[in-house]
Amino acid sequence: MKTKKLITGIITAVSGLLLSGCLTTEIETVHSQVHHYE
Repeated sequence: MKTKKLITGIITAVSGLLLSGCLTTEIETVHSQVHHYE
């Protein structure tokens, strides 16, 4: 049971990092587009 919990924690952490990474990339893209139009 402990191993399963550990794997679940790792998956959650990795997907969390990927999500925040994707969000950061999207925010940066929007920022550069906004600056491009100004």
